[in-house]
Amino acid sequence: MPTMTLAIPNDLYDIMKSHKEIKWNEIAFKAMFGYAIKLKSLEKIVEKSEFSENDAMQIDKKIKKSIRKHYEKEDAHFGKQDVVKVWKTIELMEVLVMKI
Repeated sequence: MPTMTLAIPNDLYDIMKSHKEIKWNEIAFKAMFGYAIKLKSLEKIVEKSEFSENDAMQIDKKIKKSIRKHYEKEDAHFGKQDVVKVWKTIELMEVLVMKI
């Protein structure tokens, strides 16, 4: 079986060092294996999917348009800063979705 070396933050290392009774390599293995299984399942779903990137972009536009209309109506109740926060959140979500 191949081996792997991980860099971990000092505070995590201190905790791990103080609990030598725990098999940390097994915990790391189970976490990575579980993530890999989920990733493999997702790949199978995407492989069979007929949902295109264009479809995703169309849904994205509809969602943003709906959110914009909602907050334009609610603008009287919210301050301008609140609306800016919402749009920044939407932009952040868009960046995260693009990374997936």
